[in-house]
Amino acid sequence: MSTFSHFSSSKNRKRKSKRNAHQRARLESLEARQLMAADLVDDLAGLSDEFDDSGALTEWSRLNETENWNADQLNLWDIDQTQDGRMVMQPHTVVWYQDWRGPMTYKDVTGDFVFTTQVHITDRDDIGGSDGDDIPGDGQFSLGGVMIRTPRDIVDPTTDWQPGSMADDGTNDGENYVFLSMGYGNGGNNFSLEVKTTRNSDSQLELTPIGSNTAELQIARIGNSVIALVRLPGEDWQVHRRYTRDDMPETLQVGLVTYTNWEKASDFDPFTHNSSVLVPGGITDPTPGEAFDPDLTAGFEYARYARPQLPTELEGVDLVNVATTQQLLSFLGDNAHATPDPTPEDPADLTEALAAITNQTMSASQGSLIVPLPASLADGTTLAYSATVIGGEEYQLDQQYDFYAEASYHQDWGGHDEKWIHGNGSDWFFLLPTGQLFEWNETFEASVELAQLDSAVYDDPTLLFDVAPTAMASVSGNELTVTPVAGFLGDIQLDIAIHLGSVADPVVASKSIVVTVANSAPVVDPIADQSMSRLVDEIFVPLAATDADGDPIAWNVAVVESLAYQIDQQFQLPLTADYHDNRAGQNERWLQGAAGQWLYLLPDGSLHQWDGSFATSPLLAQFDPSFYNDPALLTEAEALPVALSIVGDQLVINPADDYFGTFEVMVTATDGMEPVITQFAVEVTNTELSLDPIADLQIESDSLFQMEISAVSPLPAEQLVYSAQLVGSEAEQIDQQYDLQVAADFHLNFAGQNEKWLQAADGSWFYFLPSGDFYRWTGDFGSSEHLASFDTSYYDNPNLLADPQSLPVSVMMTGSTLSIDPAGFIGTFELEVSVFDGVNTQSQIVSVEVTEPQAAAEPLPVLMVIANQDFYYQEYADTRASLEAAGISVVVAAATMDIATPHSGSGEGPDGGLVQPDLTLFDASAVDYSTIVFVGGWGSSQYQYAYEGTYDHSAYNGSTALHDTTNLLINDFVAQDKYVTAICHGVSVLAYARVDGASPIAGHTVSAWGQTAPSAGGVTVSTRSQIEANGATMVDSSSVGDPSTATDDVVVDGRIITAENYDSAALFGTTIANLISEATYIDLVDDVLANWPA
Repeated sequence: MSTFSHFSSSKNRKRKSKRNAHQRARLESLEARQLMAADLVDDLAGLSDEFDDSGALTEWSRLNETENWNADQLNLWDIDQTQDGRMVMQPHTVVWYQDWRGPMTYKDVTGDFVFTTQVHITDRDDIGGSDGDDIPGDGQFSLGGVMIRTPRDIVDPTTDWQPGSMADDGTNDGENYVFLSMGYGNGGNNFSLEVKTTRNSDSQLELTPIGSNTAELQIARIGNSVIALVRLPGEDWQVHRRYTRDDMPETLQVGLVTYTNWEKASDFDPFTHNSSVLVPGGITDPTPGEAFDPDLTAGFEYARYARPQLPTELEGVDLVNVATTQQLLSFLGDNAHATPDPTPEDPADLTEALAAITNQTMSASQGSLIVPLPASLADGTTLAYSATVIGGEEYQLDQQYDFYAEASYHQDWGGHDEKWIHGNGSDWFFLLPTGQLFEWNETFEASVELAQLDSAVYDDPTLLFDVAPTAMASVSGNELTVTPVAGFLGDIQLDIAIHLGSVADPVVASKSIVVTVANSAPVVDPIADQSMSRLVDEIFVPLAATDADGDPIAWNVAVVESLAYQIDQQFQLPLTADYHDNRAGQNERWLQGAAGQWLYLLPDGSLHQWDGSFATSPLLAQFDPSFYNDPALLTEAEALPVALSIVGDQLVINPADDYFGTFEVMVTATDGMEPVITQFAVEVTNTELSLDPIADLQIESDSLFQMEISAVSPLPAEQLVYSAQLVGSEAEQIDQQYDLQVAADFHLNFAGQNEKWLQAADGSWFYFLPSGDFYRWTGDFGSSEHLASFDTSYYDNPNLLADPQSLPVSVMMTGSTLSIDPAGFIGTFELEVSVFDGVNTQSQIVSVEVTEPQAAAEPLPVLMVIANQDFYYQEYADTRASLEAAGISVVVAAATMDIATPHSGSGEGPDGGLVQPDLTLFDASAVDYSTIVFVGGWGSSQYQYAYEGTYDHSAYNGSTALHDTTNLLINDFVAQDKYVTAICHGVSVLAYARVDGASPIAGHTVSAWGQTAPSAGGVTVSTRSQIEANGATMVDSSSVGDPSTATDDVVVDGRIITAENYDSAALFGTTIANLISEATYIDLVDDVLANWPA
């Protein structure tokens, strides 16, 4: 039975939390039991036995008889015979643990009870070894005491008995009991107390060394609470342990137990043990080499049963977790069997006063809490109060054991990473990393757990030394003042005592309350991950947080170092040349820390700390295989070169100039009570500076060339510095490298290769061959170094190399704009373009070809459409004149090849203004022209595609074929994204055209002659009405530009160009000429000409 390993188990800790979940049910059961106890105040007195009558033995029950085990496991059992005035129990080899059941003498008790005895323990000298002391040390776990047990439904053990489930699952399917016993445990030659709680055969025990073989033991059940108490000779009663046992039924077996010789008894399986008398020769012995050593005689002075008299102020109080020792001893210990004081005839009614004293909550930043208490009773009786702070667990442990430490905690002395402290003078205690506190009892297995504390106590054991109370409490008048110690958070338990009159008067009632000291931790605004260029010195990250309590917030920041650095700092790994490769056959590499610890790396990069075998050695970290290949990455790991500081409310992050990568920053905000930690990543980028690719250039010799240069960089564009310079010709570069001298004599054919010679300033020789190949002489032709190949003109005149001419080209960089002025040079040269970011420079060589200027591209001809009868001559003539003045050819088209006759009086001149068309519309193709122009005059009505009426003048009604041809031609110009133009009444042709079902001028703004149009059916309409009926907006006459004239009334809206009348014709032609002469438009027209289907 390993106490140490048992109390270290997570299973035990888990069970504790499950019991806490039953507090509500426990309190409800407690109230029901209290009512029972009130009705049965004296009913248990008859069960008590002072053990002065041997005949009383028959009044006691025995488990082996109740459950028909047919095995009496007591060697001796009597009353007032072996020892005067005592019940004596002397067990054979037997034990109480898990499913092993020992002897029990008991009486059945229903409801709440208190059971008390005094036990006197001696050893047996009639068997095994004989010694002069009374310690039953020949058999481990030889003890006797008091027990409460859940009855089991066993009539025939061979069929009814089953081992317990070992689970706290709401069932009762195994052994369920609590006992407190005294005797010998398993370590040292001294007496101990053993307390044990067992649930479905899962036993939890604790041993406590004592210095006496006599003790008064008491066990009480109140509701679901089980309280175990002890009093040693000459001392006061102590509450030893408390348990919550909400699994136990109303009726329990309550009595006395003894057991001895665990090491032998445990050799037998539980059923054989329970159904047998374990004596030599009486049973098949599985371990005959191990002796039977029962070594216990227990004498019990009395067995006293009583109903607990629970004080009013404890009604509804959690007796296991909340009630104080003082409160429990007010009705247990000596008070459990005391004669109650007579009830006063007129007791003070404190109901309202007690109800007014309630639990409180305060803020940690509040400092002190003032709680008003009732000043008097309803009858005017003055109330006075006194208050006592009940310390926390650390405080209570320090009060009990008076802990202190030597200069060292002797950490890991026993191999469990434990820390050692002193208490009770010179006794040893130790803490585990889990926070468990044990009292040393010669071995780890025999050591007894005292408490489960927070792991922070292990980190700093001084938290157990000279522990101050959690708060100070005082009462002035009827005001209670509670002042927590600085930094305390949690619950403060207070006992409030009520006095009638003054505090000098007796306490008439008391009540426990809890003051909860709470704190609102800071709320930190989220911090996003950051990114910065290594070229940027520092970045600023805002720090912001709020605190609901209004506490000031302090900040702390730190870089989260790499895992390799943290491990190197922890173990202080030195650089070494010998890694003891494969010493243990796992292809491992070994490192030894400064304190002697051995670590090893495996080929996959995993790092382990050696613990005696590969199977048990824990994994410390998983690195990549490069750490195995070069362990210096671990032993020489360096701190991240990042400086952090806080300026005002901003975090300043400043990595070293040459650092790039990603690291984590930990930010802590604290209000002095609770720290709040947030963490974010910072990426320092190392994006390489690079120029965007520059294609080789082709420029013309007579113009300044400019282009924008761009680069990829994490820096803002304005921080980059661009430059450009000419790269000298190959001849210039060679001359600059060797400083060739101009010569009057080239020593032709000096060495018989028809070569010509040049000499450098340093005296070295070079030569040309007739092919233009140029060499540096090294002593013979075979080994001479070929430097370049030039054209033969350099052989003809080697001084072209000795005195090369610089290019007349000038190069300049303004910001990121590159300017090249060829200055008439024709040929090819190279340009070096560079960008500088303050640290790095990137360059690119660009080849530039300078060519002769190219002739300007000319637009295609303009197709001008007139009517064969009644076109407006001046609109035709002025428009054509402007076009031709701009160098643009004009092709005239009409419905037929007949000579076209203009309106009379339209500016036709004395020759009549007759015009011979160049072609009919039927022969025209949009792909051959830059644009189309529809000239005004009423005769242009013959081209209106969608006009549905019939004009009175037959010449104005075009044929269906003419309408279709005109409309298709307009559609082709629109599809080719070319300008479509018209003047005066010619705009009505565009109005009645249809492109994708709508007029091409629908939604456009146009200019046109707004007056009358040809009549139809005797009705005269206007050109404006025809235009607006087809969805266009027409400007007023003379409204464009100068309002006093129509000469500037030309409107350009997208690809639609329109003009008002003959006054606007000259500007109309000029506008068309300018737009169709733009280079981009010419390119568009040329592309259409090249790609339009034939």
